[in-house]
Amino acid sequence: AGIKCGAGLACVDDPNDGCDPASGGRDCGGKCIACDSPDLHRTVMSDNPEQCAAMRFTCGDGEEAWFDDCGCGCIKK
Repeated sequence: AGIKCGAGLACVDDPNDGCDPASGGRDCGGKCIACDSPDLHRTVMSDNPEQCAAMRFTCGDGEEAWFDDCGCGCIKK
């Protein structure tokens, strides 16, 4: 649906909705949580999405890059 979370929020998969984007689920609704929530379990390279568009960084083994309204960084796979 392309619904965005508000400022300071990130959209993450809702494990209770029966839709899993990692297992073929398309357009899962997700839920919004605070960008600085420890529940995100991710490293932040920048909290500026515009700066992230120009950044080049690499993630370690077992990690992948993420980009959203909170910025960008690496998260464990």
